[in-house]
This record gives sequence, structure tokens and C-alpha cells, in this order.
Amino acid sequence: RWAAMLDDPQALAALKDRVEIAFAPTRRRVYGPDEPVILDVDVKHVDTLLLRVFEIDAFAAYTEGQAEIDIDVDLSGLVANREQVLTFDAPPIRRVRRSLEVEGLGGPGVYVVELVGHGVASRALVRKGRLRMVQRLGSAGHVLRVLDDDGAHLPDADVWFGGRVYAPDDRGEVLLPMSAATGGTRPVVLRHGDRATLATLEHAVESYSLQAPVFVERESLIPGATARLVVRPVLRANDRPAGLGLLEDPVLIVDAWDHDGVETVSRVEGLELRDGDELVHEITVPDRLARLAVTLSGSFTTLTKGEARPLESSTVVFDLSRIAKTEAIVCPLLGRTPEGYVLD
Repeated sequence: RWAAMLDDPQALAALKDRVEIAFAPTRRRVYGPDEPVILDVDVKHVDTLLLRVFEIDAFAAYTEGQAEIDIDVDLSGLVANREQVLTFDAPPIRRVRRSLEVEGLGGPGVYVVELVGHGVASRALVRKGRLRMVQRLGSAGHVLRVLDDDGAHLPDADVWFGGRVYAPDDRGEVLLPMSAATGGTRPVVLRHGDRATLATLEHAVESYSLQAPVFVERESLIPGATARLVVRPVLRANDRPAGLGLLEDPVLIVDAWDHDGVETVSRVEGLELRDGDELVHEITVPDRLARLAVTLSGSFTTLTKGEARPLESSTVVFDLSRIAKTEAIVCPLLGRTPEGYVLD
């Protein structure tokens, strides 16, 4: 009675002869490593269906193409891991949804399931299990940990990046170098045994900065007296604290100017800098001191290119006795004592 409603013999014949092998839109895309794979397939006018399973070398595909594996992956030269022949007896005009339990997908990996019948072929891409990573930025580069589906750390997993494979250290962490120039988003391939997963990394550019806050008691800057400069150096790599041992040939530069603009420069070399400790340097305060400037400099060797580059902190400046450059002869100074405030 449905054929009578169509009222077109040619359309009815075309509908009857049409062959369909289509995966249901509601199919699962990712399976757990040990889960059975069941595919829902809409089949029409197929009495014999050939089911073939191909296992893809995911690591080779990811490192060569540096892109996610898609359904159009080239299967030429590959031998199917498993083949099944399924027979159906439904009428040619009827579309039937069938649940096919696919064998040969026992372990984690990337598989292509190909269905062939009556001159029509359809494919499904099945992923069983995925690897994930967590990373932090250290002074020497990106530090990665590879995790499994349950979030457990895989200490023997390695990482492909930039054309080479980086092995884990004794803590199960993989160190990737920083970029020498551009940075940006870069592909990485996580690998554990035969399992591989493509991920992306925001590649940081190698950069260093040196900070050197300086403190001096202004009351100690008396001409001819000895004053102590307290310097707390901090070296940062990619905005992360780095060991001061990376700073080579540190030099403390102390500039002093008198009221006539005469400059005296003192360079202190051979410094021993320790992380978390202050550097204390004593100076003899010159006569008629008007300005004191302190700078810490040195150099570092880049990890990416092995080149030595200079590094310098921001200069800390102390201006003194500024009244001496004016016509004023007095200056009120507010002080505080246990009894209260005092104006001198």
C-alpha cells in the first residue's frame, strides 16, 4: 500500500534498487580501552556484508601528517586485522538498523572499520582510549606529564615534538625546550607503548629577566662614612623563578655623581650570588654626593641556541641633597620620636 501512494513505477524501482550502508548519527566516537565496540548501521538492499578492521599506526600518522587522523586515511598496502562476512535476509526495499559487535578491536588504538556490500563501502573511525598531558613551564622549558584515560600518570611515556622523540626523566616527566624565536601553537604526539594521541602545546619563547632591588639607609650616606648597599637579585626565565647559577659573570655597577655633575663609576666583579640571599656591598660615601645609581648586570647562555647574551637589571637611583641645587637655605624635615612628631 505504500508503493501505491508513490504512484511512480520508476521512482519505486529506483528506491527498491538503492543500496545504503550508513552509520547511525547517534554512534559513539570514542571508546574506553577495554570496552567492546558496537556500531549501529542502517543497511538497505545488502544481503551479504563484508566487515573489515584496519589498525592504524597512529604514531606514524601523527608524526608525518601532524594532523588528526580522519576517515579518508589511506589504507593502501594495509592488511585487515580481521574480516567478517555477515548475511541478512531483509527485503531490498526495507532499511534496517543493525547493531554490529566488531571483533578485532581488543586493545587501545585507532581503527578503521570498513563495511562493503553490493558495490557500496562505508567507513567508521574508532578511537579506543586517549592519552592526555599536564604541563608546567620551568626555567629550562616545558615539563610534561602524560596521563591515561583515568588520569593516572604514565612515567614511561615519551613525547614527539619538532621532529624528535623526548624520553622521560627519572621522575617520569618529559622536558621540551622553549622556542628560540616565534613560539605559538605546536603539535605534540604523546606515546605510551602502541598508543599515541595528538595534542597541542602553546610553545613559549625563551626569555630571561633580571631584577635587583636595592636598599640603603639614607642616613648612612654621610660624606666619608661607609654605607652598605643591600641587593636582592632575582633571575626569571619565562616569568618563572630561575636559579642564579644561570647568571654568568655578574657585575655590580655603582655610579655616583656630585653636585658638579662629576661621575665616579665603581665595578664589583667576582660576585657569589645565592638564591634567596642578599648581596651586601660596602661603599665609601664620596663628598658632596648628589646621586647614587646601582645596576646588576651579567650574561646568560640560551638553552635553544647556546649563545651568550647580556642581561641587565633596571637601575635603582637614589637622589640626595637636592636642596643644594636650589637657592633655598632651609628645609623643614618631619621626624618621629617616642614622644611624638618633631619638625627640624
